[in-house]
Amino acid sequence: MYKRQEIKFVSSENFTAQVDSGLVWSAAADSLKNGYINIDRNKTGESITVTPEVFNDLDNSVGSPDGKKAIVGLSKYGLDINQKDYKLYVNDDDSLYTSNNPGGAGTLSLNGSLRNANDLNAVISIYCSAGETGNTFTVTGTNAIGSTVTEQITGVASSNTAVGSTKFTTITSITSSVTASGNINIGTIGQNNINDDDSLVEWTSFSSGSITMDGVLSTSNYLGAKIKIKSQQDTTGTSFVVAGLDLNNEVLTETITGSNGGIVTTSNIFKSVTSINSSGTNNGNIRIGTEAADGDWNTAIDANALNIDTQKDISLSLIHI
Repeated sequence: MYKRQEIKFVSSENFTAQVDSGLVWSAAADSLKNGYINIDRNKTGESITVTPEVFNDLDNSVGSPDGKKAIVGLSKYGLDINQKDYKLYVNDDDSLYTSNNPGGAGTLSLNGSLRNANDLNAVISIYCSAGETGNTFTVTGTNAIGSTVTEQITGVASSNTAVGSTKFTTITSITSSVTASGNINIGTIGQNNINDDDSLVEWTSFSSGSITMDGVLSTSNYLGAKIKIKSQQDTTGTSFVVAGLDLNNEVLTETITGSNGGIVTTSNIFKSVTSINSSGTNNGNIRIGTEAADGDWNTAIDANALNIDTQKDISLSLIHI
């Protein structure tokens, strides 16, 4: 029989609400101590296997600069809840136009890394280094259903940022109404799916050397994902070198061989990707994306091998895995 009830937490100590400060030790500090894990013992209890519990999906409607972590309750509840799917909050202040003075009124020559992205799902931000209150920036593009949309964003005072309200999927053009007073940055603010087959590189042909990253998550500083490469033709003669940071902010590099019209995936989990290079045979088109890797770990404890024989010793081993 199953009985649905609420759980009440009682503490013998007084405390105030806080996140990752004071005496609070949340999963942001160590997810193994405050996360959901599954512990399996063999019949004699001497061997223990520990794996994380992974949820299919949680509420992705929460918008926060903390992105996925805030969505799954890490900062609010102090728990690391693993997910198979989630959205990342991406705020890139020069993804469409890097700091420059656009000069006279007219169409800006967009030069940001996401200027050609096809799934931005973002509003537009415009940083003004000088006063631009008399300047109107007209943004034209498409929305999620492919319809053309236009938004006019009025410039702001020196060293401030104007943020639009229309969500764009692609950007066609951005124009200014008068001569700019100084440098401006134009960027994007949005939430994007982690499971996306072109989140780092959209369909492109390639040659030996650096591959330009133009996908919507290519500028994200938190991915928590494995990297996957889809080949349209035979790229089994190509080596792809993915470089970036791991979840501990350590430099991480992995080389994977292409496929014959299929998908290959890294074995490592990347927090961020700084570059992707290819060498060997270049053939056809590829796209490079991300795959959620929350909970992609396991560990085992063998009491015999460790020469431990009490529940306390085994518990201590679990704490220090």
